[in-house]
Order: sequence, then C-alpha cells, then structure tokens
Amino acid sequence: MDFDILPKVLTITAGTRYYHFDNEEKGAVVASFAGCYEAGPPPCIKGATNIDAENLKTTYHGFKSRANLTWRFMPDALAYYTWSQGFRPGAFNRSSAPYIKDAQGIPQYISPLAYESDNLTNNEIGWKTEFLDHRLQWNGAVYQEDWKNAQVTFFQPGLLGNVGFNANGPDYRIRGVETSFIALVTQGLTAEGGAAWNSSEQTNSPFLIANNPSAAEYGQPITTGQNHQGVFGPIPNPYGPTGTPAAFAPPFQFNARLRYQWVMNAYQLFAQAGVTHTAHSFTQAGSQPPPSGYTITTNYLRFENPAYTQYDASIGCGKDAWTVEAYGQNLTNVTKSTFTSTSQFALQETILRPRVLGVRILYKF
Repeated sequence: MDFDILPKVLTITAGTRYYHFDNEEKGAVVASFAGCYEAGPPPCIKGATNIDAENLKTTYHGFKSRANLTWRFMPDALAYYTWSQGFRPGAFNRSSAPYIKDAQGIPQYISPLAYESDNLTNNEIGWKTEFLDHRLQWNGAVYQEDWKNAQVTFFQPGLLGNVGFNANGPDYRIRGVETSFIALVTQGLTAEGGAAWNSSEQTNSPFLIANNPSAAEYGQPITTGQNHQGVFGPIPNPYGPTGTPAAFAPPFQFNARLRYQWVMNAYQLFAQAGVTHTAHSFTQAGSQPPPSGYTITTNYLRFENPAYTQYDASIGCGKDAWTVEAYGQNLTNVTKSTFTSTSQFALQETILRPRVLGVRILYKF
C-alpha cells in the first residue's frame, strides 16, 4: 500500500506477507556402513532408522514485512529509507546421532533432528539521482543487515561423525555502502562503474552445547572431547570467535567500464574496456583455519580467497542485422583461487577462468 504524505514529494509504502509452512518428513534412513549388503533382499533394513516413528513435523508461520519512505527532493532525485525482513524456513536432518565423547566415553552432543529458521532484518538509506540533463545517473545506499540464528552445515568425520547435518548457529551484522553511476561523458562515450564496501562481523559465539542428559557436561559448552582416534583434548568452537567475518564476504569490490561508439560509412563501430576487482574473502565463517601439516578430517576448513583484478576489452562493428566483435577476457591471465575446499578430502582450488580471446558474429532476425 502506498500513501502520499505530500503528493509527489513524500510517499510511504508498506507491505507484508503472511506465511504458514507445515513441514513433514517420512521414510527411512538405511546405513550402508552397517552392512546393508548382508541384510538380504529389499527392503534391506539392517541398521535402518524409521523416520516415521520420529514424528518429524514442524510448523512455521507469521508475517514478514517491508516499509519504505521516499522523498523526492528534486525533480530528478529522490532519497529513501527501507526496512525489510527475510528468512529461510527450517528443515530436518536425516537422523540424530551421538558425537564428541567426553573423558568417560559418553557422547556429549546429539545432532538435532530438526533445525529452525534463520532471519534477516535490513535497514537501508539510499538515493537515486540524475543530473546534467539526464547525462549522469548516480545511485547508492548505506545499509545494515542483522542476520540471526544462521543455519550452519557440519560434516567432520574426525569429530562429528560420518554424516553431515545442519544446526542453527551464530548471529552476524553486515554494514555496508554501495554506489553506482552511468555517465554520458561526450557524444558516443559512456562511462559506468560501481563499488561496494562491506564490513561483516559475527556478533556472538554460541558454541556447541552438550545436549545429552547422560553426559556430566549436560547444558555446558563443549570445549573438550575425544576425536576419531580416541584422543582426548580441547575442541575448538566450530562457530568461531566473535568478530569473524562472514563467508564469501569481500570487504571491497568495484567495477568500471568505458565504451565509445561512432559511425563511419554506415557502419556502427564500438570499442570498450573494463576492469573488476574483488578483495579477499574466507570460505567459511566460524570454521578454524587449517594448521600447518594438518590432516584433513572435514570439508569445512577455513581458507582465504585472495584478492584479484581482471581486465577485459572488445572492439567491433555492425551494419544492418550483422555485428562482428573481437574480445578479450581476463587479459592479464590472473589465476587466483575463487574457492578453496577439502570437500573430497583433498585440497581443491577453483580458479578464475584463464585468458579468453575470441570473435563473435551476431545476426539479428
């Protein structure tokens, strides 16, 4: 719903969405590691978990809303404030299992059968403007996002068993500024660009809490336990310390591009060049960095993705329905890793696409 507080000057907008999710899971989990091949013909239920008996049902309902105040302080310029909410519904894990034995050999942690929603609240102040007889467009925003009860995935056979599961974890706060522009510098020459500065921070450190009533540590943060070799020692907090940046959240990014177009003997010619830059980021938020000479026991180790800068350019001409373009991407052939993982229990890096030189021939019909 929109309402003009001052006609064509000050407008308030509000909206909401009611949601109601009934989630249910049925079936069975069959453990092949338990010797399913010895259990005879189907249904082969040796070591199976009867999900029906666990009565896995959850309900999520409520409202998620948005409000916006727009101020048109000039004919071609406005400022706005937005408050908005978002969420991801919860779901189920495949089964529940005991993990992290204490000094007496009693498991301290039982993985949850279900995990809950996580929620995001956004507060944003921004502007949208055009100047110089619409030859310059400049937009931007300043924002803070509060992410609560983040859903976290665990898979660490060396400590937490050979089955991955999800749980709710820490809270994050993201503060940032973003801006973009498009400018017609002169006839045929266009410049455009954008940049974003972000500061993401983990605001609490909840720990894994001992939830097995049989353990002496019940209700306490799990700080010690046995690994897969039965060695008892300290257990690092898998959620990580406060102040940790969120995963894949580079503090700075920008892009810029110049394009020049002109006409010669009925041919439409153009040339353009661009640059993009992405600062460093981390592959995980709370997971601990791998020590020197580590043994891989999890696919959620924390690695740092390095910063990188890429350049591209193209030149071409067109006439009627035809266009021919020669282009180059990643001209300096940067090969930095954009994602490092141990998902296959071996160090793997996904690198930027190498230098690409090519020609495109386009025909419109």
